Amino acid sequence: MPKKPLTTFENDNATNEWLDKQKRGTRNTYRSAWRFFLKYVGMTGDEILARRKEDLKSEDINTQRHWENVLLDYQKHLKEKGDSPNHCRLITSAIRSFFNFHYSPMKFRRTETSKLTGDKSRVTSDYKFTKDELYKMYQSGDLIDKYIITVGKSFGLRAGDFIELTRGHFEPYIDREVPIEIGVVYTQKRKAKAFPFVDQNARPIIKLMLKKMNVEGRTDPKEKMLTFGKTKLTLRLQRMAKRIGIKNGSKSIRFHVLRSFLIDRLSMVASESKWKQIVGKSISEGAYVSTLELRELYKKVLDQTSFSRNGNGRITNLQKVLSSLEDENGILKSRINELQKRSEKQQKQIDTLEDHLGQFSMKMIRAIARISGGKLEEWTDEDDRNLRKLAENPELIP
Repeated sequence: MPKKPLTTFENDNATNEWLDKQKRGTRNTYRSAWRFFLKYVGMTGDEILARRKEDLKSEDINTQRHWENVLLDYQKHLKEKGDSPNHCRLITSAIRSFFNFHYSPMKFRRTETSKLTGDKSRVTSDYKFTKDELYKMYQSGDLIDKYIITVGKSFGLRAGDFIELTRGHFEPYIDREVPIEIGVVYTQKRKAKAFPFVDQNARPIIKLMLKKMNVEGRTDPKEKMLTFGKTKLTLRLQRMAKRIGIKNGSKSIRFHVLRSFLIDRLSMVASESKWKQIVGKSISEGAYVSTLELRELYKKVLDQTSFSRNGNGRITNLQKVLSSLEDENGILKSRINELQKRSEKQQKQIDTLEDHLGQFSMKMIRAIARISGGKLEEWTDEDDRNLRKLAENPELIP
């Protein structure tokens, strides 16, 4: 049975084919934007695509760029109507997606692209944490909060890369001297290589996290250290800031602030290419240096990025609690194994007794049969007397 189209524009195969290949959310957004554009030009997607192919065959540059000019005019029309910059960008994205899908991508000059995309710079700026504020936030939180604060400021990774860290990143190296190199981390956004280091604040917290994961049975090296996404990282950070009374005003508090915290301090002691190599920003291949050199640079900022190891003793308490849980877990496992062994032993004893009972029963039956002259069609009073006799004198059992 042929697959039913997900989105139908009557007699418009080019449009339907394009939209049906989009994800549901994108498809709904593009469908709405595309309807407006089709109404504006008074054509179908099939007609637009056919016209595009003919235009590209022309030797006249203006004819070749007909649809680029149409899109620029259409965006101007939307702005004059009072549409928001975001809505204009959305429609532009939908229209360009149609042409890209059908292998006829639009080409724009840099100034034209700027008009289409508009000013996408952030309206707000980030809050700048001090080391003392991070320490207070660290003290106010649970083990997960402490992990976010200490490893976040120690690594300087983006949120998307931070949540992908696994126990396999830490376990082989965590007992080494700080700052601890954990090897390369491949970033998602730019596919750049990061070379982060574990500082003296992060090391004990990571060890506690690994113990916690052991208790939970999450021992596979591929297990993620955190089981939630990027949004919750920022929410936890904001709650910690609120708990200690930070007044951020119009400034944003998000996980990226921890990345900025480290970068600001690394940039004072290292060249741009070197601090970018640590936090995972793109650099030229020839600018990479050895991790030994990076480690020496990282040491220079530890005084400015690190705070007291044990703080007010909460790490020690957490270590005791986790150690106790680990011991209790071990005791429970031992008792379960012991009970299983005992159960197996008891079952063997039962099986042996059943065998003996079966053998004894057969002997009893043979003995009774012999005493009764070999006839046991019916159980008689005489049989009862013989059975008692055998019970009192087992040596008579043949």
